[in-house]
Amino acid sequence: MRLSFLDKGLAHSPIRYLAAMGDHDVPQAPGAYVLIAAPRATFAYPRRNSPVFYIGKASNLRRRLQQHARFIDEATYERRKTMYWPMYEYGAAFGCRYAFVRTRGRQSPVQLESNLLAMFGERYRSWPVANGAGGWDSLLSQRQLGGS
Repeated sequence: MRLSFLDKGLAHSPIRYLAAMGDHDVPQAPGAYVLIAAPRATFAYPRRNSPVFYIGKASNLRRRLQQHARFIDEATYERRKTMYWPMYEYGAAFGCRYAFVRTRGRQSPVQLESNLLAMFGERYRSWPVANGAGGWDSLLSQRQLGGS
């Protein structure tokens, strides 16, 4: 499966279940990641539906995804809090798969995350449901698009 909102030249890892992450070869490298609901679960965005519910960044992809797996598992099976951050609540309610994109060259995880959010926003006209403000600065304005 390809993440449809990505630019054609931007490669991502295979989409896998987060709960089985210990069996996967996830690098201890910087990058960005996409959290995706289980098959057949989608979220309604203004332009179309998507299973993507969160886009984040990491200086160490393996460590950050392990942290997400731990908190989603806790939110699902052994709740210690009344409410968790939205990405954990969505992962607990709808299942969680993931894919990651590594940074290239001098690109920072923040820049990569901002670019992924912008690509998602341009395709769906919204940020993923569990993201906050998103990368507003990276979206093109109407003037940049050739409008008035």
